[in-house]
Amino acid sequence: MNRFFNTIIIVSILLGFSFLWFDDSTLNSLLIQIISFPLAFIVSSLRTLSLMHPLLNILAWIIFLFIGSIPLLVLYRIKKLSLLTRCALITLSAFTYFSVFGLLNYSFVKPMMSWSELKPVMMFMISLIILGLIGLVVLLHVSPQLKKPQTSFKLLQWISLVSAIFLSSTLFLPYQELINTWSSSMDHFFVFYQLVFNSFIACLLLVILKHIIHLLEIIQGKTFSAECIKPLQSLQSTSILLFFSALGGPLLIGILNLIFFHSLGHVSVSLDVPWFEMIFALLINALSSILFTGIKTTEENEGFI
Repeated sequence: MNRFFNTIIIVSILLGFSFLWFDDSTLNSLLIQIISFPLAFIVSSLRTLSLMHPLLNILAWIIFLFIGSIPLLVLYRIKKLSLLTRCALITLSAFTYFSVFGLLNYSFVKPMMSWSELKPVMMFMISLIILGLIGLVVLLHVSPQLKKPQTSFKLLQWISLVSAIFLSSTLFLPYQELINTWSSSMDHFFVFYQLVFNSFIACLLLVILKHIIHLLEIIQGKTFSAECIKPLQSLQSTSILLFFSALGGPLLIGILNLIFFHSLGHVSVSLDVPWFEMIFALLINALSSILFTGIKTTEENEGFI
């Protein structure tokens, strides 16, 4: 996973940069359409089939029954499922039947409200609920395996990768409003500084996530291996830089606010310190120190033996 990290992040950054050319309404509409597309396609296809011919209407009912029974088929095929997983699968099946049938028969239509306006909202909400139920089923299914260290490390790698993709793809989004309303005033300069500072913090977090993924790959082979020393050193130095950057950035902007007090239309006296990033940096640094101690102890024990 570490080998493809740089490529994935570069693609995510370029994708996020391309979003700058869309306004907020277009971007939100595109995101809603992507999430809602599978459900909208199923509902539209079933409605078209049912209206074309009586025989095709029977086919549409068969497809409808099959789609809703997919979670039940999973329940039937996989015998060793926990009670919570079985309940989640039954809930997913029941909600799929209820929601698709309701969308097909306009059961969610409200008085004095156009279906064309309500349809995208309902499609998006129901799609999110179905995705959430699917995620819950998967999480409940794999939760017993999380007791194994290898599985936990692999899951932590995937969580780090997804977090890195989210960070990199949203790196340039805050600049969109500033670009659309840019002026040469000092206030805009301070907003730009704040955005650059946030981007720098995000880049440091990306570097830390990269080191975490690399470290987890090594740990899966042997926890206190000498190969962990180099990524641990990089992890410690980056976390220290993150801590002092998160602390120093808001202090610097506070000092600049005082210096350019008379040139600013709006002066902020609050100190917006990114506490989460600072605590995260301290936690990473502490865990790295613990691993360093474990490696040294292992090396001493092996040398003694």
